[in-house]
Amino acid sequence: MIPTKIGRYEVKAELGRGGMATVYRAYDPGFDREVAIKVLPKEFLHDPSFHARFKREIKIIAALEHPAIVPVYDVGEEDGVPYYVMRYMPGGSLTSQIDRGIFSLQDATRIIEKLAAALAYAHKKGIVHRDLKPDNILFDDIGDPYISDFGVASFSSATTNLTGESAVGTPAYMSPEQAQGDKVDGRSDIYGLGVIIYQMLSGQQPYKADTPMGVALKQITDPVPEILNVNPNLPRETDTIIKTAMAKKKENRYPSTIELAKAFHQIAESEQTVASGRKGVAPQSAAPKQESPGKTSSPVAASGSASSGKSRGVGMAIGIFIILVAVVLGVFFLKDKLFPSQPGITETATTGAIENTPSESNANAFTEDFNGSLDNWNHFVAGGQESQVTSSVENGFLNFEIKSKGLYYYLYYTPKTYSNVRIAVRAENRGSANNTVIIVCRYNEDKGWYEFNINSGGLYKILYTSWNTDKQNTSSKIIINGGSTLIHTGREVNEYTATCNDRTLSLSINGSEVRSEVDNNFVLGDGYAGIGVASEKFVPVEVGIDSVSISQP
Repeated sequence: MIPTKIGRYEVKAELGRGGMATVYRAYDPGFDREVAIKVLPKEFLHDPSFHARFKREIKIIAALEHPAIVPVYDVGEEDGVPYYVMRYMPGGSLTSQIDRGIFSLQDATRIIEKLAAALAYAHKKGIVHRDLKPDNILFDDIGDPYISDFGVASFSSATTNLTGESAVGTPAYMSPEQAQGDKVDGRSDIYGLGVIIYQMLSGQQPYKADTPMGVALKQITDPVPEILNVNPNLPRETDTIIKTAMAKKKENRYPSTIELAKAFHQIAESEQTVASGRKGVAPQSAAPKQESPGKTSSPVAASGSASSGKSRGVGMAIGIFIILVAVVLGVFFLKDKLFPSQPGITETATTGAIENTPSESNANAFTEDFNGSLDNWNHFVAGGQESQVTSSVENGFLNFEIKSKGLYYYLYYTPKTYSNVRIAVRAENRGSANNTVIIVCRYNEDKGWYEFNINSGGLYKILYTSWNTDKQNTSSKIIINGGSTLIHTGREVNEYTATCNDRTLSLSINGSEVRSEVDNNFVLGDGYAGIGVASEKFVPVEVGIDSVSISQP
């Protein structure tokens, strides 16, 4: 029977039952939002191992704060039954997406890069998931992936098995050492990620057997199947990457999830598939070049009279020459009517050379090193009380700090406007592991602006943002959403360059371009350039901007 309430939460439906817990969809009246609640069923309360395992999961998740790990909102007990409350993921699981069709390399890469960054973060904290599978990869309402269900995760330094089992996890995704009950580390998650990649690109698991024990045995003994036998449209390097990730000996696998994601990104980037296409779009070979009208590559047509073809060619050349002469003479005699003098352009009488007024790149380009005041910069704070957000200029840095959780948004923007602009920012992360730096171009309060959000946890987004009519909050449309191993995670320095050039939006990270996209949906003119920080759920946010350089692309 489904409970009507758990704590203050109003239960709406059961989302699923696992080996040790039940998950419900519920409504949180305190924050007017939907949530998911994971509960240990009463029938398991008498079993100390289940109770300890559930408590351990809560402890592990509480230690993890990453934008690709399902966040926990609350923890409690109801009639002696422990539960915890997490974000509700309306986008479903990776399993349901695979069921709809195989992924393109580009779509798979976008997801794997985010998962790899989250796993690298967990591994750095000594936590191994141990049950990576498509069922445990969930999506929010805009398609971002999150890792969930740390129910069998372990601290890599642990010496005892609290579950009382010699092998835990799901056989179809278990590493060989995990299937044999041996000690595991982060390389076991690398193996599971390799299995997931295989399934995303082929639509099936690499190993099949009549029983779960049979599948686990194949993980230990059988060679990794050739994915090209299932999906021959993939580049051959894909097979090498999967086999390296799923190597039987963990010493032969990639040393980290980040290295696996880098290798996968390289082959996806080299493929000329349509990145924004629906999953399942296979790599397309280049289409044959079309002949111009009136021409043919037919051997029969090409074998016509050589003298006839030569005569036609001479005649055409003479005709074109006569037309060009006529055009040049016409332009010369009518140039005053066709091209009236423009302001800012003068002719030098002595040489006839043309002298231009300073271009935008010369007139408006500048570098701000933050060694003075910011009186000539404008700024605003959105999403909360301004007292919770502070900034200062000190020792050559523009310092930002956000003190409380929420959708805070602190932005400085330039006194001049630009149409096409390149903005280079050098930012130092000083707060939590997941601070977000914002770069803005074409900021126009009435129309909207383009926004580049780069998170020090390894993720980035490019959005079109606009004010809502009441101007109390903003709404955004995501243009690009991805992750990059080029981002220096944690408390390090990163260099970001955002370019808005006509309709092309480009982002470079630490000297390498990661994405470029043409946006045909919005028409924006001149606007301000800006820099800032944002916080959603990670605090404190502390970022120092070392320098900003603005130029014409």
